[in-house]
Amino acid sequence: MAQLPGTEGDKIRKLWWDFHTPGGITGKDALDAFEVAWDLLPASNRESWDESYLIAEAIIELSIELGTLERGKRWLDSAMVADPGRNDAGGRELLVGKWFFANGELDKAKELFSIANAKSRGRIFAGADPRYRALVAETNPQTQKKKRGK
Repeated sequence: MAQLPGTEGDKIRKLWWDFHTPGGITGKDALDAFEVAWDLLPASNRESWDESYLIAEAIIELSIELGTLERGKRWLDSAMVADPGRNDAGGRELLVGKWFFANGELDKAKELFSIANAKSRGRIFAGADPRYRALVAETNPQTQKKKRGK
């Protein structure tokens, strides 16, 4: 859609920048702040705004980092549909796949990582945990043929 205008949009974007700035907001404080920020989005179309994905992404990442996966679970669907105009090349699937991976749901993580891999032609895994790419390689028939020498 577009960026949320006005004070509410400014608050959310400032929070996002503070979260990504060294020395900025971190941990549980950041998680709490992003959950509060969600309520700044207009209720009638929350997931339509650019900021909706940024909020869902931060909450899921923080829930993984802090080991509070249950808190992140309710944001998985939002991450998949938030900011529908977002130019996405597998980022949503990687994000949600990381949550499933951390939660030990490897089949679901594998499925999402495979979609992210296909959408990004493998580029999405640059700098990511190498276990994610390894999980995709387990499902890729081409990789399996190379391992067997065929």
